[in-house]
Amino acid sequence: MKETISVQDVLDRLNSLLALDRQVMERLFTIRFICNDAISQDPDTQVLQTQGGVKFGVVGLLNTLFGADDDGMGAIAAQYSPRCICNENHDVSGLSVNAECELCGGTVIVGNLVRFVRVAK
Repeated sequence: MKETISVQDVLDRLNSLLALDRQVMERLFTIRFICNDAISQDPDTQVLQTQGGVKFGVVGLLNTLFGADDDGMGAIAAQYSPRCICNENHDVSGLSVNAECELCGGTVIVGNLVRFVRVAK
């Protein structure tokens, strides 16, 4: 049993699990639940503000273990590839989420989970 673990240790393990079973990791890391104000206002907790409320997921939970930097960012992020909503496999790699596909006018959405990365110092 490990007594201490670094951000890099967590990233390495998450990425190795992603390589073993991409489907289960994508499903696990896209689940988010509406949380209360106590969690959403915790300075070390990463949450997602949506029209349906403030949501909390596994990445947010992992980031509570390491805290936030001076800008309020956690250390761990899930990196996704962009995908065009029309499902025609258009190359939208240079576009951001919610942009318009230049080929068909479809909306660019979050695609497949690519890897876990460190985002904060």
